[in-house]
Amino acid sequence: MAAEAGVSTATVSRVLTGSKAVSPATANLVLAAAEKLRYSGNSIAKALRLNSTGNVGMLVPSISNPFFTALVEQVEHQLAGADLNLFLCDSQSDVDVEARRLRSLTQGSVDGILVSPVDEVDSKSALARAMEIAPVVLLDRCVAGIDTDWVGLDDTHAMTLIAEHVAGLGARTVSFVTSIMGSSSARDRLDSARVACARFGLELAEELIFDGEFTLRWGVTAADLLLRRETLPDAIICSDDLIAIGLVGRLTSRGVRVGTDVAVTGFDDIEYAALNAPALTTLRQPLSQIAAEAVRLLQERIRATDHPTTRFALRGELVLRESTEVFSPEWRRRAQQQK
Repeated sequence: MAAEAGVSTATVSRVLTGSKAVSPATANLVLAAAEKLRYSGNSIAKALRLNSTGNVGMLVPSISNPFFTALVEQVEHQLAGADLNLFLCDSQSDVDVEARRLRSLTQGSVDGILVSPVDEVDSKSALARAMEIAPVVLLDRCVAGIDTDWVGLDDTHAMTLIAEHVAGLGARTVSFVTSIMGSSSARDRLDSARVACARFGLELAEELIFDGEFTLRWGVTAADLLLRRETLPDAIICSDDLIAIGLVGRLTSRGVRVGTDVAVTGFDDIEYAALNAPALTTLRQPLSQIAAEAVRLLQERIRATDHPTTRFALRGELVLRESTEVFSPEWRRRAQQQK
């Protein structure tokens, strides 16, 4: 605004705080610039006095994904409780868009930024530039070589819960449907799934690992790929609820009884998981805790630039529903034989 009015930042501050040490003509220039740029006099004056905007930016890969929608909601609740405002941006799962959004957020409109990065490698340069200007805390996903706070799910614990449950049903063969392209959390889930399946005696063959995207459409496609095989695996583990819902819908439309002929699990426990038919067994993420820790860490980093780097991996909860009931006689016989 100082540039728009052709005056110094100090002059803008004096005008907005009501100082009489500014001529009426200069004051009019500043007020006209404020009106043109749609600045709130009170908020900009506070920012100039306290070197703080009271705003926090948040950048997520896709607002349309119900998981990120729910995460944003929890973050907003935490910020509102701290009397802070949320500036939300969608990177559209595109690192170039992500870089532009980060440049915009670091132009003085926010005090710090919460980011769920698009890509664990390609997001690095834009994040590094942003961190030179404003404090940054990462949520859900990580970026290699970025030294800042991170809060997310303990994927090892999560996949252990799922594999143990599936093995307890009597399953022997498992498929894993995911989207690991660029997503550190999805890659961690796949690595953890391999370890957990081996631990509980589940066979997860490489040809039964399907990598696509976090969408309903990919779930449908993955189901078609599985249906082309001679036999279905005993269980299908999905690293995202949208994938699982799309997959279950396609299997059901083709006469497969999900929960009887095959067990299917999701991940995240989005709202639609409980409303699906059959309702989806899934891993519930502790979103309120993730949001609370992320906001707390960001506030600490805003107050102290030398704040030590912290990583919080929080544990989720397995929610059992009809998609893994598996009451068929064949499954019961198999489970008895394995005891």
